[in-house]
Amino acid sequence: RSRTAFTHAQLAYLERKFRCQKYLSVADRSDVADALNLSETQVKTWYQNRRTKWKRQNQLRLEQLRQQASVEKELLHQPEASCCAPYQTPSSAACSFLTTAA
Repeated sequence: RSRTAFTHAQLAYLERKFRCQKYLSVADRSDVADALNLSETQVKTWYQNRRTKWKRQNQLRLEQLRQQASVEKELLHQPEASCCAPYQTPSSAACSFLTTAA
């Protein structure tokens, strides 16, 4: 079987439906297929592929959040001296430059 080239309208409809309903009943699948002039097999396959993509995206987001949390935890537990120089007031020369430049 050749690859189905969905129209923009079909994809928009399928994506909207998927956002609300990750799994279709047989009756819903038939209704979607009829509404989009597709076969039930095409709708079923699109849904299977879209769920796979959705799960992969969720796993990626979860891993990114874990890495971010790990970095933040590391930063919170470092002694201040190792990551930041102590605050120093500007020198008088720098202060006079700032006031004369304005």
